[in-house]
Amino acid sequence: MRYASDRAWLVARARWVLAGLGSAILVRATVPPFDLAPLALFAWVPLLLLAGRAPLRMVLGAALLQGVVLNLSAQSWVGSGLEGAASASPGAAFGAWILLAVLQGLRTPAVLLVVHWAAVYRCPVWVAFPLVQATAEVLLPGLFPWTLALQVHVVPQWLQAASLGGLAAVTFWLGIVNGLVTCAFLCRRRRLASIFVGAATAVVALVSAFGHAVLLRVDDRETASAPGRILVGHFGTLVDEQRREPVPVLRRQTLASLKQHDAVDLAIWPETVVQNPTPMRRVPQLARDYLLRDRRGGTSAPVLGVPLLFGLAVEDAGRLFNSAVLVREPGIVLGRYDKQALVPLGESRTIVAGLPDLGSLAPTAGDFSRGSGAATLQVGSHRVAVSICYEDILPELVRRSVLAGDPELLVNLTSDAWFRGTDAVDFHLALAKLRSVEHRKYLVRSTRDGASAVIDSGGRVLRQVDAASTEAFVATIRWLPGSTIYARYGTAWLPGAAIVAVLVALARSRRGRRTAGRQRRRSHLS
Repeated sequence: MRYASDRAWLVARARWVLAGLGSAILVRATVPPFDLAPLALFAWVPLLLLAGRAPLRMVLGAALLQGVVLNLSAQSWVGSGLEGAASASPGAAFGAWILLAVLQGLRTPAVLLVVHWAAVYRCPVWVAFPLVQATAEVLLPGLFPWTLALQVHVVPQWLQAASLGGLAAVTFWLGIVNGLVTCAFLCRRRRLASIFVGAATAVVALVSAFGHAVLLRVDDRETASAPGRILVGHFGTLVDEQRREPVPVLRRQTLASLKQHDAVDLAIWPETVVQNPTPMRRVPQLARDYLLRDRRGGTSAPVLGVPLLFGLAVEDAGRLFNSAVLVREPGIVLGRYDKQALVPLGESRTIVAGLPDLGSLAPTAGDFSRGSGAATLQVGSHRVAVSICYEDILPELVRRSVLAGDPELLVNLTSDAWFRGTDAVDFHLALAKLRSVEHRKYLVRSTRDGASAVIDSGGRVLRQVDAASTEAFVATIRWLPGSTIYARYGTAWLPGAAIVAVLVALARSRRGRRTAGRQRRRSHLS
């Protein structure tokens, strides 16, 4: 008997360990650099099989294991980034990586806790899981936001619901499919299992058909919209580690590209191409004598004849800002945007506002101030919404700028120098391109040591430059005014969906109690 009980104990523990690890492996395979999107249709099934059936501690243990292992694997570049860019000690960088993985991994057991309770009260897992997961992604996005939509970023047809309800809408239908597949596994009757499989297949087919139809309309809208020509500067230091100053290289390549293309509306260079902090009063002179032309060449030096948007650190009123500045010859400043979402322990010495200063963990962490101005800049007769680096992975921040300025183009200036040569570059691009789907606008990214890209309003990458190269290229975009349902209403649909789910759970629970009561009465009478 003792041997049998010990064996049962080991089998139970092995079951939840395999469930957690299995789900972590499946989810990891769907995100960069692997991008095996079809696995997203059942990647969460190993965990969901436990909800409502296994003991709660087993469910939470498996969920925590999945969350921590997944974050440790997918964000292994966090430690190397802090060590290389912020001069953190190896021990501090390793500790920060572990801490971040645990904190972000806690969201998974929180989701499974609610799904487990819902299952106990007879709410179907295909109703509870998508709703709880979508809500958790909105309320607990994490430092580097995780979303089920990231798992299918390489399939544009599966992303199109984002313009209606944000990434939560994509998470919702993926959650339904995972829940239906889970129910199919749990069914003892083959006929009922086939019904659940058929329902999951139908959801995928409907979403695919909807996405295909939407992309056809997107193409028609783009064709009917005004075209624009944007020059994108990309700088990489992987080839030549000794190349420290990007401006001369970018200027030379920009001039060469402008000779080959007429009527360019805007040139864009990456974040902090000017590496030394510059007082705002000196920016016009900097633009006139250094950025738009090389003053060492005298008055005959060639001049950039188009507006230039570039990144630099600006000193203004005793504070330091990570800024994007728009200039034109002969050094006229047309606009400026200051970054609002600062990277913890990189641009800010705190992780969360209000917490103690943790700059001792990262001695060279910046001390930037948060910007508060509008993100929309005027380029000729067109409006451009600007984000800097990390900001393009924050849906709500971009949504606020779109609502405030009604831009016709999204532009992002990035430096991924912290994470060059790691999966973080692909991770960043995959999250960033989701903004174009949410707002039905082109997104142009100009990066250092990252992935520069031009993405259309359907989330399709039209042009991409690898991190290691250095070049300037001209791309045709479409100026697309207007806003989407998501931009206007955000995720306001989630509370309504929650009410429906609660009503379903209550109705099923009441029906279950009535059925159990009738069975007891029949048993008593017999």
